[in-house]
Amino acid sequence: WGVALSANNLIFSGNDVSEADHCLIGGQDPGYSNVNVFGNHFHDLNAWNDVAGYFHHDGIHFWGSGSTTLSNVNIYDNLFDGDNGNTMTAEIFVEHTISISNFSIFNNVIITPQTASGLILIQSPGDSVSAFNNTLISVPPTGSVQGSCLRFENMTNLTIKNNVTDTCSVQVNLAVVTFASGGLDYNIYEHMNNPAVAWSYYHFDSTLAAWQQDTGGDAHAAYHPAGDLGTGGMPSIW
Repeated sequence: WGVALSANNLIFSGNDVSEADHCLIGGQDPGYSNVNVFGNHFHDLNAWNDVAGYFHHDGIHFWGSGSTTLSNVNIYDNLFDGDNGNTMTAEIFVEHTISISNFSIFNNVIITPQTASGLILIQSPGDSVSAFNNTLISVPPTGSVQGSCLRFENMTNLTIKNNVTDTCSVQVNLAVVTFASGGLDYNIYEHMNNPAVAWSYYHFDSTLAAWQQDTGGDAHAAYHPAGDLGTGGMPSIW
């Protein structure tokens, strides 16, 4: 582990964290509130590769005992890149053993060169969770249903807006969620690594129109099949 959280009212900013299995972790009862993680560089977790796959690499990882809570959290303006190793779970991973509320992930750039369960993977029961203005790029194996750019489970009042995703097998993967009013919209989806499973909301959708119909959202979303993000996540001119 790189750094472990152990307090409320925490600011973690301006750090460069690398060569750790988990760069930033939090899993202590009863939990945390008022946590701000911004302006950091998390990268190159491959030093903890092992043949058996015992270590699962994460940029940020929160978990708990089942009664642990995490509230008023902001993760923003961070860069996740480099070689993430061969056994990554997610760059931002929140397990189902912790409950979250008022949890926001925004203005981050995540570039993951190898398979991950999700670049942003939130499995915990949560309310008022949001992901917006993020750039997410992954290259999982062609045909894989792993490697979701955004994956959320067990959420109420979820917001996913103004994100750009590129090359993930599943652009957005959702299960047992409800959206905040207007909470799914204005996302841009780039090259699909596996078009048959490009989006998932209780079942897979292969077209943006089907995704829009199933979710009732993303009315202003766009799909650019060629992929228009260059090195470092910078967009080219459409």
